[in-house]
Amino acid sequence: GVDPIALAGEWMSATLNSNVHTFEVSPTLTEIEKSCLEKIARCWLNDDGEEAPAHDGLFVPGGSISNLYSLLLARDRMDPTIRQKGMDRSTNPLV
Repeated sequence: GVDPIALAGEWMSATLNSNVHTFEVSPTLTEIEKSCLEKIARCWLNDDGEEAPAHDGLFVPGGSISNLYSLLLARDRMDPTIRQKGMDRSTNPLV
């Protein structure tokens, strides 16, 4: 059978347009995402729970893309110049 709550959630998601890549495409969900991230930052990053500390983030549709984002973020943190200088800066390549 059909779960009425799931069906209502699907209708709402389709109506709001779940593409959140820019504010212009989906302003409602962009604001919901910002609000949720602020709440998470207040809960996890702040001891007193008052004001949200500086934070950044995004919601992704699945595990594969979130793993790819985590690898890119880790790479950029280890070498902040990698985007400008590229991966192949070695004079002795392995292959």
